[in-house]
Amino acid sequence: MMSFYNGPNERSIGVTYTNDFVAYGLPGLKTSLWYIKGMGIDGSHYAGGPNGIYTSVLKQQGESHYEVGAYASYTVQSGTFKNISLSSSYSWHRASEYQLEGNLEEFRLIVNVPIKVF
Repeated sequence: MMSFYNGPNERSIGVTYTNDFVAYGLPGLKTSLWYIKGMGIDGSHYAGGPNGIYTSVLKQQGESHYEVGAYASYTVQSGTFKNISLSSSYSWHRASEYQLEGNLEEFRLIVNVPIKVF
Protein backbone atom coordinates (compact mmCIF):
# COMPACT_ATOMS: atom_id res chain seq x y z
CA MET A 1 0.00 0.00 0.00
CA MET A 2 1.16 3.48 -0.76
CA SER A 3 -1.04 5.22 1.81
CA PHE A 4 -1.69 4.63 5.50
CA TYR A 5 -5.40 5.56 5.23
CA ASN A 6 -5.28 7.34 8.58
CA GLY A 7 -6.34 10.90 7.77
CA PRO A 8 -8.47 12.84 10.26
CA ASN A 9 -11.90 11.17 10.55
CA GLU A 10 -11.06 8.94 7.58
CA ARG A 11 -12.96 5.74 6.89
CA SER A 12 -11.56 3.15 4.52
CA ILE A 13 -12.57 -0.07 2.86
CA GLY A 14 -10.50 -2.51 0.83
CA VAL A 15 -10.75 -5.68 -1.22
CA THR A 16 -7.88 -8.07 -1.92
CA TYR A 17 -7.70 -11.15 -4.15
CA THR A 18 -4.71 -13.45 -3.69
CA ASN A 19 -3.92 -16.60 -5.66
CA ASP A 20 -1.30 -19.30 -5.14
CA PHE A 21 -0.91 -21.17 -8.42
CA VAL A 22 0.06 -24.54 -6.90
CA ALA A 23 -3.46 -25.78 -7.61
CA TYR A 24 -2.94 -24.94 -11.30
CA GLY A 25 0.36 -26.82 -11.56
CA LEU A 26 2.58 -23.75 -11.20
CA PRO A 27 4.24 -24.02 -7.77
CA GLY A 28 6.12 -20.91 -6.73
CA LEU A 29 3.87 -18.44 -8.57
CA LYS A 30 1.70 -16.13 -6.46
CA THR A 31 -0.35 -13.07 -7.38
CA SER A 32 -2.38 -10.49 -5.54
CA LEU A 33 -4.69 -7.66 -6.62
CA TRP A 34 -6.09 -4.98 -4.31
CA TYR A 35 -8.32 -1.94 -4.21
CA ILE A 36 -8.56 0.38 -1.20
CA LYS A 37 -10.69 3.51 -0.84
CA GLY A 38 -10.40 6.13 1.87
CA MET A 39 -13.16 8.71 2.27
CA GLY A 40 -14.58 11.34 4.58
CA ILE A 41 -11.23 12.93 5.41
CA ASP A 42 -12.03 16.06 7.41
CA GLY A 43 -9.39 18.07 9.24
CA SER A 44 -11.36 21.31 9.24
CA HIS A 45 -11.83 21.19 13.04
CA TYR A 46 -8.18 20.48 13.83
CA ALA A 47 -6.97 22.63 16.73
CA GLY A 48 -3.33 22.68 15.62
CA GLY A 49 -0.18 21.24 17.05
CA PRO A 50 2.86 22.87 18.58
CA ASN A 51 4.39 25.48 16.27
CA GLY A 52 1.57 25.07 13.76
CA ILE A 53 2.54 21.52 12.83
CA TYR A 54 0.03 19.71 10.61
CA THR A 55 -1.90 22.87 9.70
CA SER A 56 -2.22 21.55 6.13
CA VAL A 57 -5.03 19.26 7.33
CA LEU A 58 -7.25 22.32 7.88
CA LYS A 59 -7.91 22.39 4.12
CA GLN A 60 -9.13 18.79 4.15
CA GLN A 61 -12.90 18.62 4.13
CA GLY A 62 -14.63 15.69 2.47
CA GLU A 63 -11.42 14.51 0.81
CA SER A 64 -11.00 10.99 -0.56
CA HIS A 65 -8.46 8.79 -2.28
CA TYR A 66 -8.09 5.27 -3.64
CA GLU A 67 -5.36 2.83 -4.57
CA VAL A 68 -5.25 -0.06 -7.02
CA GLY A 69 -2.37 -2.49 -7.14
CA ALA A 70 -1.08 -5.77 -8.48
CA TYR A 71 1.68 -8.02 -7.18
CA ALA A 72 3.27 -11.13 -8.68
CA SER A 73 6.10 -13.31 -7.42
CA TYR A 74 7.82 -16.48 -8.50
CA THR A 75 10.17 -18.63 -6.43
CA VAL A 76 12.35 -21.19 -8.20
CA GLN A 77 11.48 -24.62 -6.81
CA SER A 78 14.54 -26.73 -7.72
CA GLY A 79 17.94 -26.76 -9.34
CA THR A 80 20.88 -24.38 -9.05
CA PHE A 81 18.67 -21.35 -8.43
CA LYS A 82 16.34 -23.01 -5.91
CA ASN A 83 14.65 -20.54 -3.50
CA ILE A 84 15.63 -17.46 -5.52
CA SER A 85 12.56 -15.33 -5.99
CA LEU A 86 11.59 -12.52 -8.30
CA SER A 87 8.67 -10.27 -7.44
CA SER A 88 7.15 -7.18 -8.95
CA SER A 89 4.36 -4.85 -8.01
CA TYR A 90 2.65 -1.89 -9.57
CA SER A 91 0.27 0.39 -7.75
CA TRP A 92 -1.38 3.69 -8.44
CA HIS A 93 -2.92 6.10 -5.98
CA ARG A 94 -5.40 8.81 -6.94
CA ALA A 95 -6.51 11.56 -4.59
CA SER A 96 -8.80 14.55 -4.38
CA GLU A 97 -7.31 18.05 -4.29
CA TYR A 98 -6.24 18.41 -0.65
CA GLN A 99 -5.56 14.77 0.26
CA LEU A 100 -1.92 14.85 1.38
CA GLU A 101 -0.33 12.02 -0.63
CA GLY A 102 -1.64 13.18 -3.99
CA ASN A 103 -1.50 11.18 -7.22
CA LEU A 104 1.28 8.59 -7.26
CA GLU A 105 2.37 5.59 -9.29
CA GLU A 106 4.99 3.08 -8.23
CA PHE A 107 6.67 0.06 -9.80
CA ARG A 108 8.87 -2.26 -7.74
CA LEU A 109 11.05 -5.11 -8.91
CA ILE A 110 12.70 -7.23 -6.22
CA VAL A 111 15.16 -10.10 -6.60
CA ASN A 112 15.65 -12.13 -3.43
CA VAL A 113 18.74 -14.33 -3.31
CA PRO A 114 19.08 -16.19 0.00
CA ILE A 115 22.68 -16.61 1.12
CA LYS A 116 23.63 -19.19 3.72
CA VAL A 117 26.23 -17.57 5.98
CA PHE A 118 26.80 -20.35 8.53
